[in-house]
Amino acid sequence: MIPKFSPFSRFLFFLFLISLLSAKVALLGVSTQFYLWEFPVDVKILLFVLLLFLFIRKYHWGFGLSKYGILRWDVGPNILAFLSPLVILALTIIAGYLLKKTTFEGADDSVTLLLATLFDIPAAYFFSVAVVLVEELIFRGFIFDFVSREYGIFKSVLISSIIWTVANFDKIAQIRSSPLFVISSELLNLISIGLACSAIYCHTKSIWPGYSFRIGLLVFSSAMLASAANETSGVFYTETQVLSNSGILLSFVTLTFTSCLFIFSKSTKESSNFR
Repeated sequence: MIPKFSPFSRFLFFLFLISLLSAKVALLGVSTQFYLWEFPVDVKILLFVLLLFLFIRKYHWGFGLSKYGILRWDVGPNILAFLSPLVILALTIIAGYLLKKTTFEGADDSVTLLLATLFDIPAAYFFSVAVVLVEELIFRGFIFDFVSREYGIFKSVLISSIIWTVANFDKIAQIRSSPLFVISSELLNLISIGLACSAIYCHTKSIWPGYSFRIGLLVFSSAMLASAANETSGVFYTETQVLSNSGILLSFVTLTFTSCLFIFSKSTKESSNFR
């Protein structure tokens, strides 16, 4: 007897298939991204959107933008989420500085660097909509919501984060020639970001703060900390992969941030129930 799979299992199967094909294309050195009026567009994300649309139409899945908080912008949580990577990076830099593995490089023109970073913020928010925001809507919104119907919050965070990590294997494939340690660090970095964004979504019930968190990482990582593995120029520099802006230490600090957010959410919920 042929086992029957649920529509959601079939959806995940095709999502993983698209992800593996995208990783295979990346292994061949072919980019799946193109620009449309300065907007970066990823073919993989477009296929995810098409896949979701077809399954929603076929199985009449409930999908509303208001359900995932996309129609609600809360200033406080978004500012805190956006600035959180700055704190995470600062702790990583301090650890590297104390270990004498991270050095202060400064900047040739601090005013120019500051202005460039400030101008990058609205640009990053605006031009990341077609990729980052859509990812958050699919993985932190729809998939997390679907998984949480069967499992508890912690398992839902873990499962949806693993699915998001697998869907981003093409980023790992792009560094295929790097040492195994570097590839492992990048993989752990992806997992930690996925867990953090899922935890933020659980706490805020909106995909916007998770989006803000990822934009904060994008903006501050390159401006604050440069390493031998990338070609950016940051205020601080390290030659050690462990202490880089995608290294193991930063991933562990991000995981610690996620744990603290879970503890805070749990205590807040218990406090509100007590009242």
